[in-house]
Amino acid sequence: RTLRDRVGLWHAKTDVKMLHRRVAEAAASAPNDDSDADSVSSKRRDDDEQPAPPPDDATADAPHPSILLLLLGLGVVTRFYGLGWPREVVFDEVHFGKFVSGYVKSEYFFDIHPPLGKLLMSIPAWWSGYDGSFPFLKIGDAYPPSLDLFSLRALPAAFGAVLVPLMYALALEAGCSPPSALVVASMILFDGATFVESRLILTDSILFFFELLQLWAMLKARAAVAAALHAPAATAAAAGLPLLPTTTSSRADDGAP
Repeated sequence: RTLRDRVGLWHAKTDVKMLHRRVAEAAASAPNDDSDADSVSSKRRDDDEQPAPPPDDATADAPHPSILLLLLGLGVVTRFYGLGWPREVVFDEVHFGKFVSGYVKSEYFFDIHPPLGKLLMSIPAWWSGYDGSFPFLKIGDAYPPSLDLFSLRALPAAFGAVLVPLMYALALEAGCSPPSALVVASMILFDGATFVESRLILTDSILFFFELLQLWAMLKARAAVAAALHAPAATAAAAGLPLLPTTTSSRADDGAP
């Protein structure tokens, strides 16, 4: 061979060696797809086996009994103090007083509302000896001295007093912090409209009570269901048991058919 051919052959061999070396370096530095797939599948299985944290509803702050008693006491004082004043028909007492008198006398009449609130108000009125004789003709009529006005207004006042701690418990169940729940309960305690309507022969405080009680019970039931669903997962995780079976994709990554 000529010198030119030998030099060209040497350059070709050198180029091939350099190409092989670069391919080897690239293969060594490239990520291993199989190992990455295995690690992803393993991480996915680990994530599946980790129990989900309990919902916020299941970790709501429980109302402290002393705070509930304090709020109830404040509600009783503000609703019952001076309950017999004024001794005259006020606002819608002219209507609801007639309904209560009708239930006390067991006479037939058409009640335009659901009767539960007025039936409840008639119980302490009947128990105190009220015979249903007061006519409730117009606003401003004076009550006779013989009429026990306290017994007629007692039940709305009682429901109005219970509204305060119930609102505190409802705010806690809804996710409020204890200081925020106290603010919410204070709004009910010092609200002028709620205060006045709880001290008259009206059904508003009774209606508010059952509405808030329904919301509180709904939130408690939802939290109980969430806690019941989370408990088996937490127990299985504590025992080291897998929560979910191996997925099809993970079996394929392991080489299973």
